[in-house]
Amino acid sequence: MKNHILKLSALALALVLSAGCATTASEVTADEAMAAAQQAQATAQEALQTANRALQVAQEANQRSMETDEKINRMFQRSMFK
Repeated sequence: MKNHILKLSALALALVLSAGCATTASEVTADEAMAAAQQAQATAQEALQTANRALQVAQEANQRSMETDEKINRMFQRSMFK
């Protein structure tokens, strides 16, 4: 995941630098590029945290589903023996 964040940061930096090269009215300084890259990295980190929370919720839902399936199977087995 860190590799993914680094790639996103590099992409943001490239976009900032290319946008600066396309305009002649203003130049992007190294500090501005670094700030943009840090913002992109922060955004990517937030996205990663959100994805991790979603994964946790999905795993919990899957566990509950499996438990419910087991209960249904036990109930079916009991009904077969009656």
